[in-house]
Amino acid sequence: MSTPRTALTSSGRRLPSAALSLVMAATMLLMAPSSADAAGSSGGDGRYVNSTCGALGYTTDNRIRNETVSNGAARLQVFYSRSKNANCAQLINLTGSSTHMTVRIERSSNTGDYAVDSGSYSSYAGAVILTDAGSSCINLGWYINSGGGWRYNVHCG
Repeated sequence: MSTPRTALTSSGRRLPSAALSLVMAATMLLMAPSSADAAGSSGGDGRYVNSTCGALGYTTDNRIRNETVSNGAARLQVFYSRSKNANCAQLINLTGSSTHMTVRIERSSNTGDYAVDSGSYSSYAGAVILTDAGSSCINLGWYINSGGGWRYNVHCG
């Protein structure tokens, strides 16, 4: 018999999986751009580019993260280029059909530098780029098919 999934709150209390799902849904709504932002938006040193990281010159040698997320629905890929001094992230759709997707990259230091792409895609969301990467860490957020998450302090320049 399986145990229901739970998460711990900051006070150490357990959240049942239904409450965890509500928290994740609220987080993803905050992460998505408003309708006025169209598909992509950015702030500070972040930018959205309607292309793949590979088409922008990032290679597998530059890839620092390549993981399957959201129960196999997507692949989160993150690249870093020393010559560009930038990080690039994209979310690859593995479902085989068009679905709502969001990918976000931001500086961990909460400087207001971010880029996000959100929309209904059959292949990928992104590329989102954070320039002037320097020695700062990045946070990554994603959402696909009513599931998503965050990775914090990824690749500290």
